[in-house]
Amino acid sequence: PELIRALAGRIEGYHLHNNDGRADSHCRIREGVLDMEQILAEISCHTPDAALTLEYNPRLGITGEEVWEDIQWLRRCVEPAKNH
Repeated sequence: PELIRALAGRIEGYHLHNNDGRADSHCRIREGVLDMEQILAEISCHTPDAALTLEYNPRLGITGEEVWEDIQWLRRCVEPAKNH
């Protein structure tokens, strides 16, 4: 979060995924060790116009339905902050 604040004026977008804490595994956004709600709150506060891209590891078998669930969750996290 400190890095987001420090670089806020230079950030145009993020590629988002979570991981298992050992490797850059590109898990679903809510499946891993990163506190994505906290990170998204910082993103919404300091870089509300930045593009958000979800990135997944195709070998994890993540379905289109799961991607859609993640998109909906992501919207719920960032849109309220953008309305303030």
